[in-house]
Amino acid sequence: MDYWTLGALSDCDQVLSVCCAVCGHKNHIDPDVLLEHPKYTPFMYVYDIKSRIKCCKCGSKESSVFAQDRQYLGCWNPDPEKWEQADIDHLREDAA
Repeated sequence: MDYWTLGALSDCDQVLSVCCAVCGHKNHIDPDVLLEHPKYTPFMYVYDIKSRIKCCKCGSKESSVFAQDRQYLGCWNPDPEKWEQADIDHLREDAA
């Protein structure tokens, strides 16, 4: 994931989903919005951006970053303890 570029994320209709390791706050970063800023280019790697990400809730720079399809933004939750039962059922090996 670190070696994806902003251009590749944009082309694949992906966003960066970020979860703070300290307070659990989650947010999404749209690569299209970043590319509107002159200091970001389509050839910038995600690992170059990760060091710039800071939680807007607690200020921590410790976070997990995932690529996620734009169409599934509303259903992402990084904390397995908060997953809905329907989300867990499809992960079971014996599920039909």
